[in-house]
Amino acid sequence: RQVGANVPDLSRRLRLTLKELEARLQQRGEPIEIKPAYDESDYVNQSVALVKQNLLLGGVLATGVLLLFLGSLRTVGVCAISIPTTIITVFLLLYFLHQTLNILTLAGLAFAVGMVIDNAIVVIENVFTKLEEGIKPVRAAIEGTQEVAGALLASTLTTVAVFTPLVMVEGEAGRVFRALGLTLASSVGLSLISAVTLVPMLSGFILNRDEVDLHCEAGGLTGMAARASRWFRVYQKKLVDFLQSTAEWSLGEEHQGRRWSVLGGCAALLVLAFLLLPPADYLPQGNRNLIFWLMEPYPGTSIPEAEELVQNPKRVLESMPMVGDYFLVYGRFRGIGVKLKPEYANGTNLQATVGKLMPMGFGFPGFRFCFPIRLPIFQNPGKEFEVRIVGPDLEKLAQLDGQITGELRQTPGVVNVRSDYVFGAPELRVVPDQARLAEVGLDAAELAATVEAALGGRFASEFVDGKETLDVVVELEGVSVESPSDLRQLVLNTPRGGRVQVQDVAEVVDTTGPDRINHVNLERSITQTVTIDRAAPLGATVEAAENKVIAPLRAQLPRGYRVYISGSADQLASTLSQLLSVFVFSLLITYLLLMALYRSFVYPFVIMTTVPLGLMGAVICLVLGIRLTGGGVALDMITAIGFVILTGVVVNNAILLVDRALQLQRQGVEYFESLRQATRDRLRPILMSAGTSVLGMLPLAAIPGEGAELYQGLGVVLVGGLTLSTILTPTVVPALMGLLYDFGLRYKDDDPLVNEDL
Repeated sequence: RQVGANVPDLSRRLRLTLKELEARLQQRGEPIEIKPAYDESDYVNQSVALVKQNLLLGGVLATGVLLLFLGSLRTVGVCAISIPTTIITVFLLLYFLHQTLNILTLAGLAFAVGMVIDNAIVVIENVFTKLEEGIKPVRAAIEGTQEVAGALLASTLTTVAVFTPLVMVEGEAGRVFRALGLTLASSVGLSLISAVTLVPMLSGFILNRDEVDLHCEAGGLTGMAARASRWFRVYQKKLVDFLQSTAEWSLGEEHQGRRWSVLGGCAALLVLAFLLLPPADYLPQGNRNLIFWLMEPYPGTSIPEAEELVQNPKRVLESMPMVGDYFLVYGRFRGIGVKLKPEYANGTNLQATVGKLMPMGFGFPGFRFCFPIRLPIFQNPGKEFEVRIVGPDLEKLAQLDGQITGELRQTPGVVNVRSDYVFGAPELRVVPDQARLAEVGLDAAELAATVEAALGGRFASEFVDGKETLDVVVELEGVSVESPSDLRQLVLNTPRGGRVQVQDVAEVVDTTGPDRINHVNLERSITQTVTIDRAAPLGATVEAAENKVIAPLRAQLPRGYRVYISGSADQLASTLSQLLSVFVFSLLITYLLLMALYRSFVYPFVIMTTVPLGLMGAVICLVLGIRLTGGGVALDMITAIGFVILTGVVVNNAILLVDRALQLQRQGVEYFESLRQATRDRLRPILMSAGTSVLGMLPLAAIPGEGAELYQGLGVVLVGGLTLSTILTPTVVPALMGLLYDFGLRYKDDDPLVNEDL
């Protein structure tokens, strides 16, 4: 199929075409059934269905969190309206930007479900607080929104800003980043508009003072919600009191040492996060229900002979109860495509089938090897890398090829090494007799041109037809060379009008040689494809191969020869470098944006110290995910986006605390008391927004299935980072704000560094 073609739509149209073809054959008296050997749309449709399920489940969980915190159906309804409103608006935006709804864009929406409600939560919670103070609903909606508008703007801008550098990443991973980034950024940005317009409007007209009280005696859903909220608030109060006590621990002029210990703890967490960081992979392989049993017959094997040889492998497949359909492929790649029965089609069984077929690799007569591979969802997923050997002499290259192959197979994580150098292919070598050619008026070039035209056609030129370019190939009319004797008797026309046969002017020798000679930049080369274990990280395996095999050999190579690693290894290194730049750029953008909003160098620094907390939580959760899933979750490039996203998300809680503390200080509240009160005022919205975000993403992180391998690691990173940063932020931010007091960098009435209008 063409790149960018819609797989389900293409599959549907192809099936209709096949049915029409079957009908025409039936009319002609040829009852032939045409059955697709493999349909990629099955995997796509199942993946999309799982994402939709996770999106709905995430929305339900996020709404459930609101219900437990607020206890009022009407209040929850006002807040939760942001979810469908934002998602529908994102759909319209994607439509006008000519973006398709695929697994990645839907996953982005599913991740955004918990995040888009954050802004609405902060608004509704503050309106709720105003109602508790006895303020009328409309005035409560206006004042409640105005108080938090600045903090919402800052938190939304920092979240959206981190997605901007992702556009700079190139290659296959870059296309994935852009799809996720566009969806998440637009969702969060549009949620701000909904939070400061739709939510306060509905709050003013729908809510009243009665919403504050829990009506546990009421019947129906109202009473159930109130009773559930009353039960939940008991545990909520214990958590809030605990977090408040951690904030109190470092506050006060006499506790300067405690504040320094908190800062030291942040630094230690950052170092620990880097030490625990697992090795990197490139892209997820996926769980498509398709195994390709790659089979390489010995050179010179004909198609009928290969069909006979493949009967033994077919009998093995027929004896395996999990195997459903299989089909023979004989072209550029030769082997058997294997599909498991639907009830067995999951990652565990696919890998188990590969494990059973792997030991049979060299046990079938007539084949150099038989090697099973799981076909990836990406063109280059990163479970293979290439080793290239370049030099002038083919025999020396073949010697190095054998040496490197043997050593690579001993490298941990490597399961197979395949070389594109195959010797033993039967060939006919035409050796010109220069004297005889001269006698008849021909030369070696003319002989070669005629032989080439007779065997397969000789490229002459190109024909451009609009946007399409066609090769012009010259063939000998009425000539068919099907045997060595036909080649020897091929007639050549001489300039003198005579006719001679090839055997009159050259010797045609039956011999063997390599099936092809490859070149890199006009130099002869041999390329080895190294397949690594599914659970083995690409980065660590490549590093081991480089240090233990390639580097020692490179030091002993003769002049003119080179050995280097390429393929997925190059792409991984390039993408890692780009992602590191993106991460640093995201930190810089976030800091500069906060600096512009607060007109201060110091407050953004306090806010940014929550980033190490998120990174530590992300790494811990990722390490646990890798161990629990047996490698089903990995630090691939999609997972790595989570660390970039966290830089803009985990700062939101700190923004709420710092912004509230500065508001109170402008109102004349004593410095340390403003930090205590800011923590009390903002703990509930922080817990609410974190709870909805984490539970909204939890289905994506926890539920396996088709397509889940694309985004599961990203979900694990975001859930872990948000959880730990939420727990530690009420301790860290007040402590660091206290350090500003110790250094005399606190807010004063005439302080120009604080934006009064924020």
